[in-house]
Amino acid sequence: MEYKISERSRAKSRGLKKRENSIDYYILNGENDAFAKRDREFGDESRKHAFLKKNLKISSVIPRDTEKYHETPDNLGYLSTRFGTIAVGNKKYQKNSPVVFSLVPEKAKPAQGIFDREINSPNYYYGTDKKIRKEKFKASEISFKYDPERSEIQKLRDDKDGIVDDEKELLYTQKKENYMIESLKKIQNSDIKRDPSVDEKIEKIRDIKREKEEDNEDFLKKLDNFVAKLKKDKIKKRVESDDAFMRRKRILELSLESELQTLSLAELQKRLEEILKKEELLRGTLKKYKSIDLGSLDKQEIISIIKELLMLSPED
Repeated sequence: MEYKISERSRAKSRGLKKRENSIDYYILNGENDAFAKRDREFGDESRKHAFLKKNLKISSVIPRDTEKYHETPDNLGYLSTRFGTIAVGNKKYQKNSPVVFSLVPEKAKPAQGIFDREINSPNYYYGTDKKIRKEKFKASEISFKYDPERSEIQKLRDDKDGIVDDEKELLYTQKKENYMIESLKKIQNSDIKRDPSVDEKIEKIRDIKREKEEDNEDFLKKLDNFVAKLKKDKIKKRVESDDAFMRRKRILELSLESELQTLSLAELQKRLEEILKKEELLRGTLKKYKSIDLGSLDKQEIISIIKELLMLSPED
């Protein structure tokens, strides 16, 4: 299934005339208004250089639009990274389903109930947080998919930029930088007198390339590490509350059954009398069982009652 952002969503995003699906483009035309105003007087390369050197979050400039991605419907949790919050999704009950990673736009986080303080908590990421357990996975423009059949990570959809996607360049490509460096070198070689400002520009572009390479490497490493842990079942996945309760109930029932079967009828009657004396039991429960003649019950009937009462207060 091809992932698409609707044309309507595209049109809503700042009314841009021509929009490329690349982080370079979003740095220059994205949603980080403060950054845009501060560096508006500088050229494109100076803005990219400033953005990369300051390690600003990519999630601060990407479009806020997100859409459900039905191929991997379940939102499993979030990763907190220096690039921004990454949502993780797959099919919860299908072991070999693709794993999708999506940078969550900063401006979309409040509406989705995502807060950094909670993301950093072990109870939030693949834990027991009630709010995010039932959310569906949503993909932004900057999303990636791990394909277990091909064992590689690629962009979630074709960005149609004419560049063959490389796993080592998930965030940034360097085609433009390479072209600019070669063009500037030709200018220098053709001039009789070398222009120091051209050398400075070449060095700035090379610095952009180094920053991009570092970010690409770090980003790929984070996704690879996550996939490796997921394969080895070292990631604690969420379990729906009803599933967890039923599983716990079955374990308790089997354990109780085994334990109670070892007791004699007299011991079972005494155990039941002790349970019925507990103040934690509801009045309706007490009334129901205190009126029963315990002496008339056989062993299995007493076991069934004990199990029922203990299941009402599993901590016992």
